[in-house]
Amino acid sequence: MQESQFNLIVGSPGAGKSTFVAGYVKRYNQSAIVYKHLANIDDQAFAFLTTKTKEAWRQGAAPGQAVKCKIAGRQEEYPGFLQWVMAGGFRNGLLVVDDATIFERDRLTKEMNELVAMRRHYGISIWLVYHGLSLLPIEQFIFCNRIVLFNTNDNIKYKAAKMPRFVELQQGIAQVRAHFQGGNPRLKHTPVVVKLA
Repeated sequence: MQESQFNLIVGSPGAGKSTFVAGYVKRYNQSAIVYKHLANIDDQAFAFLTTKTKEAWRQGAAPGQAVKCKIAGRQEEYPGFLQWVMAGGFRNGLLVVDDATIFERDRLTKEMNELVAMRRHYGISIWLVYHGLSLLPIEQFIFCNRIVLFNTNDNIKYKAAKMPRFVELQQGIAQVRAHFQGGNPRLKHTPVVVKLA
């Protein structure tokens, strides 16, 4: 079993987040669920995943076989999905919440707060995907292992006192912005990883 991680993937639309996450899910050797807003379930980056429900996510799989799928939901359904995970619906795998700005905005939901705090006991790694650092709840940094930065128009100076590794984050933002605007297609969507724990 792989180590349980809590990682944040951050970048503007079109910066390469979805391609990066989808590539990781493809290579991941355990079960994985990508939770997406219903309006974005047909995102082409995740077209390789079958859309399932939480009740039938393992349907057709042999016991112990890794399953990779996506689950669609609206904001009001999201807490129930996380409660299902914590109740034993999903264990020993990767949970990705795409467009987490919709689901985890001003403060972490109490369900996500409990889930990230207990992730090692559940054997779950959690990735939350945001469009900007300024959009994520500040308490996530307590739990976060690493931030994967893609190009973003963020200005995080007003959060400087509350962000660990602020200088590294500022430098990372500048680096990915330079890569994105620099004209080298090989570097355009290359992220910078800032380790927090």
